[in-house]
Amino acid sequence: MVTILNQRALRAVRYLPFCHACGRTFEPGDSIDHDHVPSQSCFDKSDRNPPLKLRTHVHCNGAHKLDDEKLGQLIAAQRHKAIDPRRTKLRMEVLSTAEEGPRFAYFNNLDLNGAIRRWVGGFHAALYREPLLPEAWFQTTPPLPCGEDKGGTIRVKAVPKQHLAFVEALKSNRTLGNVDSVVTCSGKMRYECVWAEADGGHGLFCIFGLDIYGWIGLGDNKNFGARGCTGAYLLESRTAPPNASIATRLIVPFENRSPYDPFGV
Repeated sequence: MVTILNQRALRAVRYLPFCHACGRTFEPGDSIDHDHVPSQSCFDKSDRNPPLKLRTHVHCNGAHKLDDEKLGQLIAAQRHKAIDPRRTKLRMEVLSTAEEGPRFAYFNNLDLNGAIRRWVGGFHAALYREPLLPEAWFQTTPPLPCGEDKGGTIRVKAVPKQHLAFVEALKSNRTLGNVDSVVTCSGKMRYECVWAEADGGHGLFCIFGLDIYGWIGLGDNKNFGARGCTGAYLLESRTAPPNASIATRLIVPFENRSPYDPFGV
């Protein structure tokens, strides 16, 4: 089991020899920056310590500055923090789920999935001292409903069935103390993962859960149902890092009254 839970552990990974964003090893002459994972803008000023800070190339870090601002505003709104409409970077539209269906507001310039992918890459780098390469297979269920604009109507994507299986895997292994974890920002950011065998014996893949400020409350949960954030990724080697926690094959009794929330009871 690998954990990063305190300032000492966070300082130990601050100077890894590679860029957590692109995966390339730093070379002499590279312009190097430090990236907060997740961005500081996602947290109230009173909750920004201790952070996870990892080295990146300056251009890799700067490429996502606008996205980080948007996500910070979204998470702040979830904490009921007022946002000046003149300064918000988020853009909304109102569409329906069918021609005559009820109308809903949605964000049309927010890449939450992409941000989660970047953050998970940072957590992987910190836990296992190796990069999660950009081309690695990755999928996630974000903590709010997602959909596609189909000619003026929204086609909402269903919560994938594997989300429930991922929640069960995380909870059962947490019961045994068998998850790798990162906790930062006054405990307001929590990430856990465990490595499980893929169907058909095709190697090991990582199952993860991520929570920021209890963000299962994001989005229109009255009409679409609340869900936490889970996901999975697969290394090219189809193996787990040497020090990673491997999911148990035992049947572990645990309470699961909130099957869509990896961090709920």
